[in-house]
Amino acid sequence: MEAATDAKIVVSAGTPATALTPTLSQGEREKAEFDLFCGHHYNRLSFIHRGCGVVLLYALDAVLPECSFETACVPWNVDVLSRTGLPTTPRLSIVIVNFDTRDLLRACLQSVTRSQEAPAMELFVVDNASVDGSAAMVSAEFPQAQLIQCDANRGYAFANNLALRRCQGEYLLLLNPDTELPPRALKEMVDFMDAHPEAGIAGTKLVRENGSLDLACRRSFPTPEVSFYRMLGLSNLFPNSRRFGRYNLTYLDPNQPAEVDSVVGAFMMVRAAATRQVGFLDESFFMYGEDLDWAYRIKAKGWRVLYNPAVVVLHHKGASSRRHPGKTIVEFYRAMHLFYKKHYAAGTNGLLGFLIVAAIWAKCAFSLAVNYLRPPEARRVS
Repeated sequence: MEAATDAKIVVSAGTPATALTPTLSQGEREKAEFDLFCGHHYNRLSFIHRGCGVVLLYALDAVLPECSFETACVPWNVDVLSRTGLPTTPRLSIVIVNFDTRDLLRACLQSVTRSQEAPAMELFVVDNASVDGSAAMVSAEFPQAQLIQCDANRGYAFANNLALRRCQGEYLLLLNPDTELPPRALKEMVDFMDAHPEAGIAGTKLVRENGSLDLACRRSFPTPEVSFYRMLGLSNLFPNSRRFGRYNLTYLDPNQPAEVDSVVGAFMMVRAAATRQVGFLDESFFMYGEDLDWAYRIKAKGWRVLYNPAVVVLHHKGASSRRHPGKTIVEFYRAMHLFYKKHYAAGTNGLLGFLIVAAIWAKCAFSLAVNYLRPPEARRVS
């Protein structure tokens, strides 16, 4: 084995894999072997295939076929494989918060691990005290993920922050467990952020299982005016109106890139440099509104928020919250109240402010009543 001057390591046919992992114990080599059996692609990892199929770079006591790979690559298991002498700083940190969505989480993680030409990444799964075996599944099937288990569900923002504080990536990706990525989504979104250094946040086009657009994937901030039109139903009656359709920007072509106020936390890629200016998610928000608040604070520092429809992500949506529709409705309107109080109340006339808050909770009560009258299978979560 010799290091070439073009920053690639060239491995000749017949080179023992153990020659590349001199400081790893047998158990660690076995774990690394499993990681590569899953088909992960690391940072700009460029396999030159010469009829050998998938190269098992760290396979235990195996013999490698002739291949080459870039020394810029960083394996998933940074702690273990840092002792190989390869660089260990990931470009992308992925954070997935899960609550009782084991099967969807598995599909999400499979889509992540099957990513093609993905950047160097680290993967965190935060389990919010699930009772469906989610944590055990992650431990057994995805050892490359760093699993954080909570003893109680303290909310989406709290759980994300547990992982965000550990992240080392240049980019941070909030990813819902009910999403599934196309093979090149991670590469293309990192490339997109690289090409737009002014962007503090970027999101993809999200589609539902029936192919329809998930309207939440690009939004305006819920100012009192925008929220008023939304509550009156004018945004639904006049979706193409630039005045009334601002809540979900329904007047914009969903297939055209755009600068927006916010994207949704189901797929929200954030530049770490921006978070160093504003901090992480506000844990006052339990399960809604924290993404909007983060975008608001990041935009206030001069960063742009961009919507990139060239990447399309499947979003099953509401898998966890559908189990508790009443609580999620209350949290939705509580988040609206918190957002208003934090960002708009100080600049609003006292009487008008009282009416806005009253309208928020009146709408909440109406939504709860309507939802209660629906059959259980038809109840909504917001």
